[in-house]
Amino acid sequence: ADHNRMIALGGLAAALDVDDSQYSLYPAPGYKKLGVVIDDYRRREASFFRRDWGDWLGAPATLVLPPAQASVCEALDGEASLAPLAGGGHRVAARIDEGPAPLWIAIVDGDGRIAGLARKGERFRAAPLPPIENAGYAGFARLKAAAEPTFLAVVEGSRSCGLRAAPH
Repeated sequence: ADHNRMIALGGLAAALDVDDSQYSLYPAPGYKKLGVVIDDYRRREASFFRRDWGDWLGAPATLVLPPAQASVCEALDGEASLAPLAGGGHRVAARIDEGPAPLWIAIVDGDGRIAGLARKGERFRAAPLPPIENAGYAGFARLKAAAEPTFLAVVEGSRSCGLRAAPH
């Protein structure tokens, strides 16, 4: 399970060009050709870009994750938070307190684009930790805009509901 967690989080970190030594894939992020490999995977929709989230990163949130019905969102309660990483990017943690537990939490930057994702069933085990107790989601984000991000729970396949930002 730990190996699969490392691969899942490492793939997301690599796709976002986030350098987190605890979750780096081989070749390590310092490897000069990693960007070429990742760009090739993205172009061919190979490896982790073949997954449902491969097309979400960088896309306008309103196009790929339109809002769910109000009744679905009213039943959902949770929060998400970020912890900055020294090399750029952020770790993301989230928790769902009520309602259906989505597989993904999307992080949307100030430009309205999906800048990161957190996956259900993952949890960071070492610092830096986002300030969320009992988080059941972990992931990464690379924010391009200075505005505070928003958080979306991905429900009903590809619909979304907003989540609270945890207090800093």
